[in-house]
Amino acid sequence: MNPNLRLLLVDDHSLLRRGLSAFFEREIGGIVLSEAASAEEAYELLRHAPMDVVVMDLHLPGDDGITASARIRSQWPKTKILMLSGQSDKVLPEGEVHRALLAGADGFVSKADGDNCVIMAIAALEKGQIFLSPTASTELIRQLRRSEINKTDKKALTENESIVLKRLAEGASYKEIASELGIGVKTVDTYRTRLTGKLGFNSREELLQAARRLGLIS
Repeated sequence: MNPNLRLLLVDDHSLLRRGLSAFFEREIGGIVLSEAASAEEAYELLRHAPMDVVVMDLHLPGDDGITASARIRSQWPKTKILMLSGQSDKVLPEGEVHRALLAGADGFVSKADGDNCVIMAIAALEKGQIFLSPTASTELIRQLRRSEINKTDKKALTENESIVLKRLAEGASYKEIASELGIGVKTVDTYRTRLTGKLGFNSREELLQAARRLGLIS
């Protein structure tokens, strides 16, 4: 690793920031370390001093880590971005890693993965590589699998089945749906039975989840 690495640490929690700063200075000899408590402070520092790597907390006041990554990638394209999630367990929120990478992050590490994983990530980013911690890799793979399942599910539905699912999720009655589609109430019930078989929901909540997953409701 470059002994004169210029690193910017962005975290709004002063205790965590000081702890990580001390860790980096101990583990990376000769590091040039700067700190910021927000994305806005980070932008100001980057305007005056180039950085090799920005290690940034995902959840920040003002511009969050996703927004900040997109801006840094646009204005300072040579700077590498390592996203750091503050999740205390090994399960990341759905889609978090995917959104970070799309925004321009070069790596993603959960604090649950440990400090050494952060050092490995910085070393990889410095070499021009993408780095995902085990926790981040697991979530990204799950997201990709969910996306493929969603595509398959949506293709498997007819137009009327999609409409019935959407309206059921919105709370419409069989009678209302039948009137809107110009079909009988029994036909609506048949559509629901087909949907249950195709999507595997057995409750109102699972029906809502299926509709959200397919983008039929927000």
